[in-house]
Amino acid sequence: MLVRLNRELSSKGLAIVGVAMDERTSGEVPQEVSHFIDALRVPYPIALPAPLSQLSYGMEGLPTTILIDRRGRVARTYIGEIRETILRADVMALLNEPVPE
Repeated sequence: MLVRLNRELSSKGLAIVGVAMDERTSGEVPQEVSHFIDALRVPYPIALPAPLSQLSYGMEGLPTTILIDRRGRVARTYIGEIRETILRADVMALLNEPVPE
């Protein structure tokens, strides 16, 4: 779903960034993450939080999807699986907002 939304809406201003929450002890990308990216042909960037990052402690569950508006504010957070129709509608609402000056 995210790959599809990225393909369809990136030209309208949607930017998707995945965050891999796999534990790691070094600066290297975990093999599982590399396999996932390759197998699904993920076209958007994947961030890897630093070991012991506060990001992992702020998640109530995985997957978590966070929509951020054009001003950099959290517009909505979804915990668990989300239906594409709901996510698409919320993304479109944000993309239709005026671009901040």
